[in-house]
Amino acid sequence: MNSIRYQYVSTRNRRHPVTIAYSTSECDLREEITVTVGASFCHKSDRFIRQRGREIAEGRMNRVPFRFTIPFDRKVTTAYGKTVSDGLRKFFEENEYKISMTYSRSQRD
Repeated sequence: MNSIRYQYVSTRNRRHPVTIAYSTSECDLREEITVTVGASFCHKSDRFIRQRGREIAEGRMNRVPFRFTIPFDRKVTTAYGKTVSDGLRKFFEENEYKISMTYSRSQRD
């Protein structure tokens, strides 16, 4: 796995962006990227603190991760970072409710 990276996803239902911690691994034989994700949600009455959101998202990524794959063919696409970023956004938008419910039931991080 590569090092942990962070992305912030804004939605119109949330006042603060959702902090996403993720790491990627690439499988050349299958031409896909496996992404391991954890997320942190800031309550609308809380103050958004980037560092705290990263700590929570990373802890969740290590304990209760979501995993998904993104098709990636180096012969066709060379923008690895953009492919991962777009894949994260799409995954989050399609699974926001499931992710938020999973983490709201977990123990305090």
